[in-house]
Amino acid sequence: MNGCLDGKVALVTGGSRGIGEAIALALAAAGAAVALSYVAQRDRAEAVAARAREAGAKAMALPADVADAEAVTGMVQTVLERFGRLDLLVNNAGGVPVYERAEGPSVEAWQRAFMIDVMGTVLCSRAALPRMRDQAGGSIINITSVAARLCQATMAMPATLKAGVEAFTKVLAREEGRHGIRVNAVSPGLIADTDMGRFTMASWGDRRTDTVIKMLPLGRAGQAAEVAGVVVFLASDAASYITGKIIPVDGGAVI
Repeated sequence: MNGCLDGKVALVTGGSRGIGEAIALALAAAGAAVALSYVAQRDRAEAVAARAREAGAKAMALPADVADAEAVTGMVQTVLERFGRLDLLVNNAGGVPVYERAEGPSVEAWQRAFMIDVMGTVLCSRAALPRMRDQAGGSIINITSVAARLCQATMAMPATLKAGVEAFTKVLAREEGRHGIRVNAVSPGLIADTDMGRFTMASWGDRRTDTVIKMLPLGRAGQAAEVAGVVVFLASDAASYITGKIIPVDGGAVI
């Protein structure tokens, strides 16, 4: 879908690695100017932005903690000052979930994860919406997780947080459709070539990982580029009549 996003400006949170990196590069390849946020991994974020520029796109890396309302406002303002508009927001930034029974994680761990995954999505969306309304259109794409629908034991934290993001996605789609703003979510399953995927498989162990993969209809784990391809589609005019949807990219884990 090269060229399908020519003239568009995208902001990808958590764009320094994994799925966020793949999304940022795919959007750039499709013609969008891309800003990507990071918290601690400046070198990796700058390297992603450099790769996007090498491919012919305008790109920049921005430090911002999505759980900090002031930092989020400043990030969006910087994007507008640099590129003049904002057409696409991808809320990808997320914390590392704790895979324990519901009472296992500390209150502080729950609160921090909630602030990143849920409030980060809310804060970034709130910051982007006024400009999208002024432009009479835009697209917000939230990255959630198959955990929100599987609701398996020891997955209380990711299931709860991502279910909240999916509910927010649907509500925002109803509220903003009249402004020409589409809001959707992409729900990845097990994605092997990411830090999160490797963390998840390590926490499961080889035996459980093999069992999980064998149970998938496609019989394999996914790749970050496969998630990014769906994001590009949802951002493009080819998806102009799609809003309020949760699109699974999970190898058939949930059917």
